[in-house]
Amino acid sequence: DNVHNTEGVLLRYLDSVYEFLGIAIKSPSWAMKAQAARSIGDAANKLGRQLNEEHRNKFIETIKTGLAGRTWDGKEFLLEALLQLNLSSSDLAETHKNEEIVELVFNECKKENVNYRMVALKTLGELLEKLKIDRFAQTYQLVMHIIQKSTEDDDDDDQSQNLKLKETLFSLVGKAWPQTLTTQVEFGETVAAQCADHLKNNTRQLQLAIVGTLLKVIERLAFAQLYASHKQQLKYILSHVRRALHFSFGVPKNISLRKLSLEVYILVITNLKDLRATEELESFISLYNEFSINFIADESPEVKLLLQNMKESME
Repeated sequence: DNVHNTEGVLLRYLDSVYEFLGIAIKSPSWAMKAQAARSIGDAANKLGRQLNEEHRNKFIETIKTGLAGRTWDGKEFLLEALLQLNLSSSDLAETHKNEEIVELVFNECKKENVNYRMVALKTLGELLEKLKIDRFAQTYQLVMHIIQKSTEDDDDDDQSQNLKLKETLFSLVGKAWPQTLTTQVEFGETVAAQCADHLKNNTRQLQLAIVGTLLKVIERLAFAQLYASHKQQLKYILSHVRRALHFSFGVPKNISLRKLSLEVYILVITNLKDLRATEELESFISLYNEFSINFIADESPEVKLLLQNMKESME
């Protein structure tokens, strides 16, 4: 009841709340700005789809005002509020406004403060995935030069921060991966190759992020269309996926990585079986056979369940 009362009060005085937050976001006090940003996110979270588009757009304009200029402590709450406003929206068809929001976040992803940039990158990934907007070319251009950069010469603090940044970047690549066939043809091979290349000599957390990205790519890969009109491109993509799985299958004592890798594998063989792509299917079956003893010996319930699913998918 208290929750409903809070929502009712918020709705009744929303115009006054909006006016107050609009003033607070322009305050010279960073603490006041941060509190205003948190309050917008809280309002969007509490009201959800009860927040109409007029008020949603007013809050977005307030956030745009707050995002202008330098980075300050608490500015990340504006990005979180922007995401919450979008998640609470009942109208995803408002294309112009959605594109404007995405462009706004893209700009924040270029800021120098690494911690703030990571929040912006995570926000961008969530937005692109939710809105199903294909901005992959722009996303790829934004992230790949950082992904390719070596961290070997960094000191311990910088190396730790850069590895976390790379985890965020790979996660963004997966969330931004679109269902658009032309984009998949253009970037599929490169993305799969990058995933395979970066699995080696990296932390377990980064390896998980990379295979998680590979899973997103395979989930949205247009197997039938690629097989029908871009068969060679599909072969190239799958060759890198196989290479990535060959490495991850061989990593010992990492149940989470093995589970994710099996999820990728099952998706691949299920699609290849549906396509009756015998040559490619046999290649992936031989990959499993190479590591079958390790999988059969794995006692984890998650892996056993996935192996059972794989067996059923092949019947």
